[in-house]
Amino acid sequence: MALLKFKRNKYLHHNYKIDGEDLPQEKNKINKKALAISSLAVLFPLGGLNFVAGTYQSIVNELAKTVEKPTIFDVFSADWEKSISIKNVFLPVLPANMYLFGLLASTVMGFLVYSKVNYRSDENVAYGQKGDSRFTTIEEIQEQYREIPEKTDTFEGYGGVPVSHYKDKYYVDTDTVNTAILGVSRSGKGETIVVPMIDNLSRAKNQSSMVVNDPKGELYSASKETLEKRGYDVQVLNILDPLQGMSYNPLQLVIDAWVNGDDQEAAKRANTLTFSLYNNPNAGDNAFFNTSAQNAINGIILAIVDYCVKNNCIEKVTMHNVSQMLNELGTFYYKEDPNDFIEKSVLDEYFKSLPQGNVAKMQYGSTSFAGEKAKGSILATANQGLQTFADKMFAKMTSKSSLDLKQVGFPKNLFFQLDERFLNKRVTVSFHKNNQEKTEVGSYQIKVKALGMCNINFDESLEDGDLLLIRYQDEENPNKKYRLLYSLQFEKLLDEKGRVVYQKKAGCEHKPEYQRQVTLTLKANTFPLQPKAKLSYSDKPTAVFMIVPDFDKSNHALASIFVKQLYTELSMNCNDTKGKKCYRRVHFLLDEFGNMPPIDDMGGINGLRRS
Repeated sequence: MALLKFKRNKYLHHNYKIDGEDLPQEKNKINKKALAISSLAVLFPLGGLNFVAGTYQSIVNELAKTVEKPTIFDVFSADWEKSISIKNVFLPVLPANMYLFGLLASTVMGFLVYSKVNYRSDENVAYGQKGDSRFTTIEEIQEQYREIPEKTDTFEGYGGVPVSHYKDKYYVDTDTVNTAILGVSRSGKGETIVVPMIDNLSRAKNQSSMVVNDPKGELYSASKETLEKRGYDVQVLNILDPLQGMSYNPLQLVIDAWVNGDDQEAAKRANTLTFSLYNNPNAGDNAFFNTSAQNAINGIILAIVDYCVKNNCIEKVTMHNVSQMLNELGTFYYKEDPNDFIEKSVLDEYFKSLPQGNVAKMQYGSTSFAGEKAKGSILATANQGLQTFADKMFAKMTSKSSLDLKQVGFPKNLFFQLDERFLNKRVTVSFHKNNQEKTEVGSYQIKVKALGMCNINFDESLEDGDLLLIRYQDEENPNKKYRLLYSLQFEKLLDEKGRVVYQKKAGCEHKPEYQRQVTLTLKANTFPLQPKAKLSYSDKPTAVFMIVPDFDKSNHALASIFVKQLYTELSMNCNDTKGKKCYRRVHFLLDEFGNMPPIDDMGGINGLRRS
C-alpha cells in the first residue's frame, strides 16, 4: 500500500475569488432586458389592433348568415364567445397600408421604450464610468518592480520601498520617490514596511545612507548590530537620553563657514538655525518679537564665533554659551556715573563696541533700535527659544559634533583655499597612484569661489600613499603654471586608551578602522602662497536613528533643526557636484511622522528632494 504524504504549502495562497481582483470585462452593448421590453412595445399594439379587427370581422361574418344587413346594435347583441379566438391576432384582415403605418408607429414607440429602460441600466454603463479600480496582480507587480531576495543575500543595485512580498521574494520600488504609508495603530506599518526597508537598503550592493525616526528606540536596538556588520557607521541622535547618543553641535556649520573666512555664509547658516527656533506662522501681532529675537540670537552667535576663532577657543562655540551670554549680559545694567538717570545694558554696549560693518553688530541692530519695553519682550522671547540648550545634559550633547552632516550623502570630500587672485579661475584637481606611471584615478575641473575657496565631492577609491595634484595654467599665458602636490596618509583610528580600533563589518574584523580625516603631506608647491587643504574620506554608508519621544515635546526643536540642517547641507553640496545628486543615496524613513516635531519648509523639502 502506497504511503501518501501531504506536504503543507510553504506560502500563503487562496483558491477563492475576490471581487475586483480580476481584470474588468467589457459589457455587451445590447441590453437584452431592455430589448425584450421594447419588442413587446412594438408587437403588442400591432397584435392588439389585429385582434380587435379580426374579432370584429368574425362577428360580422357570423351575423351575415342570419341577418341580411347587420347593424352595430346587432354586433353588440351577438354571441362573442364563438368569435373570440387567439387566431384573430395573426389573421391579416386589415389593408397593407394600415399594417405599414402601425408597424412604423410601434417601432418609434419601441425605440423610445428601449432608450428609457436602458438609460439607467448597469448593463450598458460606459466602461469604467463607475470605476474599475482593483488590486494589482502578481504578474503586474513582477513586471513593474524590482525583485530582490527575501533576506540575508545581497543583490545588485539599490534597495527601496517594499511594495509586495510573494513566496521568497520582495518587490521594491527603487525610484527616488516620496512614499506615504497610512495605517491605524498596530496595523503593522513598521513590521511590513520600515524594518524590511532598513534590511534591503543595507543588503544592496549600492548601500544607501538612511535617517530613521525612531520614537521608542526599537528600530535602533534591533538594527544597530546588523547594520554595523554590513559596514554601516551607525549613529543615534538621542533626545530621550542625550548622553547615550552622538554629540551634535547645531553651530558646527556656522563655525566651518567662519573659519573658511566666509562671514556672510556663516550669518546665513546661523539664520537658518534660529529660524527653526523662532519662526511661528501663527504669531500674528507678536511676529515682530519673534523676528527681532531671531536677529538678536544671530548677533550673539556670530559674536561668540568671531571671538572664539580669534582667541583659538572654537570648542566654546555652543548654543549653551549663547544662552549664557544672553542671560548674563542681557540682564546686567549699570551706570557709568551714579548721577545718570538711564542705566546701560551690558549686552547693548558690547555690540556697540564692535567695529562698524561687523556682521554680528548688523544682526543685533534691530534690537538696539527698539525701546526699553520692547527690548525686554524681545530678549524674553529670545531666552524662551533657548531653553533646550540651557539644560546641562543637552549642553554636553551640543558641545561638539561627532558626525559631519556632509558625510551622510558625500563621504568623500576635498576642501582647499587658494589665494584670492585665483577668484573665478578654473583649476584642475586629480588623484594619482604613487607608481612609476603616476596612474590617474580621477580628475575634476573646479571654479574658484569667493575668498579662493574650493570644495569637491568625489567618489573615487583611494589608498594610503596615493597622490593629490592641484594645478592651474593661465589660458592667456601658457608659461604661467602653478602646481601643488600632496601625499595621502590614512591614519588608524585609536580608542581612548590608544589602542587600534578594528572594523565591525563581517569578514573585515581583522582590518583596522581609519580616521575620516586624511593626513596630507606637502610634496611640492609653486602657488604664491601655501593653500589650506583638508581631505575627508570614508567608504562607509551612514545610518542615523533619531530617538525623539512623542510623550515629551519640550526638546523636539533639536531634532527639527538636525533634519533641516542635514537637508540644507546635502542640497548645497548637490549644487556643487556633477550630476546634482548625492554620491551616496540618502533615504529618510520617518516612522511615526505625524508625531514628529514640525520641520521647517517640509513641503519644499518633499518637492525638491534629491537622490
